[in-house]
Amino acid sequence: MPLPPYTITATLDPEQIEALAILPNKRRFFLGDSTGNGKTLSILASAQKLLEEDPERHILILGPKSAYATWKEQIAEHTTAKAAILTTGEYPEEDSTQRHITFMTYPMLEDMKEVIAEMYVTHRRKIILILEEAQYCKNHQKTRSVLVTNDDGSQKVTRAFTHIREIVAPMVKFSEYCWAMSATPLMNNILDLYGLFDLLMPGYLGSEQAFLRYYTIREKRKGKSGHSYWSIVKYQNLSILKEKISPYILKRVREYNVQFFYHKLKLSPSEEALYLDAAKGILGEEERDFAGRLPDLQRVVDNAVVEDREVNRSEGHSTKERVLLEKLREQLQAGEGVIVFAEFRDTINRLEFVLTHTQLPYTRLIRLDASSSVQDRIAAQQAFGPGILLLMSNVGRESLNLQAGHIIWMYDIPFSMGSAVQLVGRIARKNSKFDVFEVHVPLTLGTIDEYKAAMLHHKADLFRAVLQGERTMPKSDTLITREILTKMRKHLLWRCGMSKRKTKTPQQTQFQWEDI
Repeated sequence: MPLPPYTITATLDPEQIEALAILPNKRRFFLGDSTGNGKTLSILASAQKLLEEDPERHILILGPKSAYATWKEQIAEHTTAKAAILTTGEYPEEDSTQRHITFMTYPMLEDMKEVIAEMYVTHRRKIILILEEAQYCKNHQKTRSVLVTNDDGSQKVTRAFTHIREIVAPMVKFSEYCWAMSATPLMNNILDLYGLFDLLMPGYLGSEQAFLRYYTIREKRKGKSGHSYWSIVKYQNLSILKEKISPYILKRVREYNVQFFYHKLKLSPSEEALYLDAAKGILGEEERDFAGRLPDLQRVVDNAVVEDREVNRSEGHSTKERVLLEKLREQLQAGEGVIVFAEFRDTINRLEFVLTHTQLPYTRLIRLDASSSVQDRIAAQQAFGPGILLLMSNVGRESLNLQAGHIIWMYDIPFSMGSAVQLVGRIARKNSKFDVFEVHVPLTLGTIDEYKAAMLHHKADLFRAVLQGERTMPKSDTLITREILTKMRKHLLWRCGMSKRKTKTPQQTQFQWEDI
């Protein structure tokens, strides 16, 4: 006997009521609301409506480990549902009739897909499949092994995000309903959006090659080794793409007052010499492969370090570190809780050392990175508030509610526009008590920092052209084209054609950054 449907105990806001009127009538749909806009409750309310129509249905939620805490909290707080919230190493009871909802991580699905299929076939239950942080399913990822630390301190090697799309696709096909969720359905280029729609609705946007021919202009280029490859140089027909996907995607953007502050700085002479040394040879790399060299440039800019070498720092800190410490002191003295984001593990390690060994007026320093457990994330979320300094890598950019603060530092500017949106979404949330949200960016002029900032604006413009837009992203009156990015790449990353007499000043660049 299936359980009677659960009830929703929360009061829905207008956006969630709108979603409730749409989702139950769409067997395949994409909910792309901005972070902090209540997507989880919109899904729970819509699925509950379907359970009322047919109690034999079951809700299966797939997502990354980072989403564990959000679903566990939201289900317990806003519903009467019986749920199994599982992570790696846990297994559901075979009789799924004893619960309304099962949550499991994407990596679990590969090991348990046969068990799960048997569960639903045996009990003849129809699946309402929810894909949380669906951007993980946009393309195929290679197998990678990671070291996982269990709650008891033991460690084991496991697979993480192995061919996620290939694993998920059969479940999508098998499901009666499938709703994807992501605040960033378009992260870097429109192929991200194609991959997600082709998973939900195979063939709707045509083949990948047909999609590329109609919506992009590409050039054939030759790599250093002589082989050819295609590179996207321009987009076209984006208004038609927007019109085509609009019946199957709902994206609402709340009007937050997000202010971006660019702290402009320059490399010291010794840092400049190290940067030029790190840039050597990048121009000789194939265009599609040179990105692997960029972390070297970023480490020089962030911490004046490349490989095992570092410059003699004034007062023991790089230029960027000194700017960060100066501003952090002011913010912490004002009693603020502050988040500092950095992308690379080396930078996280360095910043933890600097912040620990510098007398700053914080009450506690918390670190979240790839080694942090689910319990660590939950504890950090609960502890964050006034006087707390949270040092965070990419692991914290999703499904984490940090609305107790309103200041975040992008010590590294993410390459992915989706990552930037997710980061801002940690603080810019509808239940926040703050009216203004501050994003601080230490911007080292004439370096990879300036290039990444321009790229962020370029991708934000693309995002707005295809979707409803992202108001939490920085805005500029200057259109950043791919041509401008190419010129900036040569000037800022490869240091082509630069000399002491001909070096452009920051005021001569085509993109202007506001002072704080």
